[in-house]
Amino acid sequence: MGSRPPGPFVPPPFDPSDYWTVLVYVRNDGMRLEHAAARLRSEKPIVMDAVKQNGMALRFAAAPLRSDRDVVKAAVNENGLALRYASEEFRADRTCVLRAVRQNGDAIQHASDELKADPKVVLRAMETSEIAFRHAAASLKGNREFVLGVVRDYPDELEHASEELKADAEVVLAALGGRGDNPSAIRFAPIALRGNKGFMLRAIRANPGAVQYAAVDLFADVDVVSEAMDGNPNFGIGALVKNPALRNNIDIARIAFRRAKEINPAVVAQVKREYIKMGVSEDFIEHAMNEDDKPSKKPRKGGRLTRKRLYLESSI
Repeated sequence: MGSRPPGPFVPPPFDPSDYWTVLVYVRNDGMRLEHAAARLRSEKPIVMDAVKQNGMALRFAAAPLRSDRDVVKAAVNENGLALRYASEEFRADRTCVLRAVRQNGDAIQHASDELKADPKVVLRAMETSEIAFRHAAASLKGNREFVLGVVRDYPDELEHASEELKADAEVVLAALGGRGDNPSAIRFAPIALRGNKGFMLRAIRANPGAVQYAAVDLFADVDVVSEAMDGNPNFGIGALVKNPALRNNIDIARIAFRRAKEINPAVVAQVKREYIKMGVSEDFIEHAMNEDDKPSKKPRKGGRLTRKRLYLESSI
């Protein structure tokens, strides 16, 4: 008996109507199931091997097998998005959907409406895809307690909360204080809230970078700019760049240099450069740097700047 010639195994030419040929091919490329004869796409062993190799091959399985628990389980284990091609029964099956979203959180978009409103399912989906919240039911997007928890862990998902909750000061502040220390979530709050001085002072204390998203009028507000400067001079300078009205305010400049000195000398040099870029005189800068611990002799509009005053604004 002759032996097989040495070298790699070469599969036979693809024959869509031959059981064993199709089986060999789908084990290496599950999507070849698309080209198999209809009767072979009803063969459970072939379909099982196909979806184990590529879950999305479920799309080409015969309808009865897309309702088969073993086949659907194997498909979503390999690729959660294969849930899209499962029968309606399994898209409403909590166990199946949880299995799918554990593999890929975006699979929740293919779940039943009832499961899109299930807090545990949505949170499980967000563990593997932060943007899964956008596919949640409207009832969850308007659930204050649920959204507060979401934005603390995923601040930018404030974008997908209900309009009412985007305008809720406590929800927005929760996003600002959430994971990642990223102030950008506040941009999803309505301009009416970002134009509220009391709210913006609270927001800036939670995250100084929030000043970047304040309504334009607040860039000319002494207390708002001072609070930003006290939190982080870089953001305070940014406010001055956007509105020149307060560039020559000595109290604000003193806060900027005091905070810069508390951080490190490099920040002091940076703040000085930024003031020079804005056209502020060298004498003004030296005065602010050398006398940053002295109160201004000249009262400002709105009263003398004190920490007490900054924290006595009305709350909302």
